[in-house]
Order: sequence, then structure tokens, then C-alpha cells
Amino acid sequence: DYAMAYARLANAQQWFVDWIATGAERKAVTPQALANAEKALALDPQSAVAMGVLGINQAWSQFDLKTGEATLKRAVQLDPNNPETLYQLADVTGCLGRLDESIAMMHTVLAKEPLNAQFHFNMGQFLLGFGHVEEAEVELRRAIDLQPEAAGFRFMLVQALIKETRFDEALAVAAEEPDPGNRRAELAQAYIA
Repeated sequence: DYAMAYARLANAQQWFVDWIATGAERKAVTPQALANAEKALALDPQSAVAMGVLGINQAWSQFDLKTGEATLKRAVQLDPNNPETLYQLADVTGCLGRLDESIAMMHTVLAKEPLNAQFHFNMGQFLLGFGHVEEAEVELRRAIDLQPEAAGFRFMLVQALIKETRFDEALAVAAEEPDPGNRRAELAQAYIA
């Protein structure tokens, strides 16, 4: 099935663009991700994976959140059981200011994938950003429990603890960060607070 191959390639390229790529790489790979998502949709207009990648590209690479949201909604309609696409829709929805709707979607995502550390981390980020600090702490600790060696999970927990003026706990959490670069940044934040 070439449609799925193009869709998965586009998905991998979009994740590379969103999380790893440098400026030059991002500039080169973003159009490739878009082209491969469009190829997949030309072959299979009902491809939820390709539709999801297209929505992510529209939202985060083209900075068109409203179009990205509409496309991601269509992707979720095509495959309502795909937690990754629903997570992306929740992210865009939150950025558009519909926080309660975004959090409700993330609860659905976590119900589908309760052992996914990244989703718990993302929920913690959402909650922290929306000012729900105590709930954020629960989700961030759950993410760390599920994947204790993950680099960066503790960074957001340190932020939550600082917001709660629990500075000694923030320092202790920062000291446990497995990534040396993140550890230095977290310790600096906790000390400055």
C-alpha cells in the first residue's frame, strides 16, 4: 500500500521537522513532508495518517492553526481510535484558546494509551500552561514514573514545583535529570527561583 508508505514517511519527516531538525534541515524537509502527505492523500483520500500529518504541517510548519485544526478534525473523524492524531488536535485546540476542550481531548488520549509516558508529559505541559499546577504535577510525575530516563520530563516538573514555591523539591528533581544539559538548566532555574 503506497498510500500508507507515503503517509508514514510524511509522518516521520514531520516529526523530524518538529522535534529534531535545525533551521536548514527544517527548511529542506518541511516541503517534503507536505508533498508526501499530499501524495498519500492522492492515493487514498481516506488516509487518516496522511490527513493528520497534513494538519500538523498546516498548524506548525505553515502557522495556520485554524486550517490545521479543521484538517486534524477530519483525520480524527477518519480514525477516532488514533491517539496521536487526537493529541495533535488537542494541542492545536489549546493554542486556539479552547483550554477545557483541549484538556478533555487529552483525557481521552490518556484513556486510550494510559502507559504512554509522552502523552502524560504532554498533558502535564498543557495543564501547567493553563495554570492547573497541581494536576500538572500529577501527570508529570506519572510520565517520569513510566519513563524515568527520559530527557526533559523533569524540566516541566521543576517548573511546576517552582510555581508552587517548593524550591527544595525542585532542586531535588533537577538533580535527578538524566540529561546533563537539561540538568544544568533545571538546577539554574531552581536556584534562581
